[in-house]
Amino acid sequence: MSTYEGYPLIPETAMDGFTYGAVTPIGEPQDRGGGFLEGPDGSRAGIHWELSDSPFIERIEGPDGERWGVYRLGFTRPVASPQDLVVNLQALLPKLKVLYSRARVH
Repeated sequence: MSTYEGYPLIPETAMDGFTYGAVTPIGEPQDRGGGFLEGPDGSRAGIHWELSDSPFIERIEGPDGERWGVYRLGFTRPVASPQDLVVNLQALLPKLKVLYSRARVH
């Protein structure tokens, strides 16, 4: 069984080959939560997000055999819908792509 098995991908969040998967259910406005980001090759990174004044990415764990890392993200908008996730992730996606590319080289 792989990490995040059984947690759903949210198809509406798909951008440039990356899709968010929810561990924390989406519905009511939230200022923190958890999930994962699936890359173009199907590999995943853990995501812990929180509300912040500005977007940020902080590495919690580096790549391992199952994930391309675990990251803490700063979202500027509370999350109540897939569209909120899209807006928040768009601000961070360029940096997340770099982290993904570096991790997949190893």
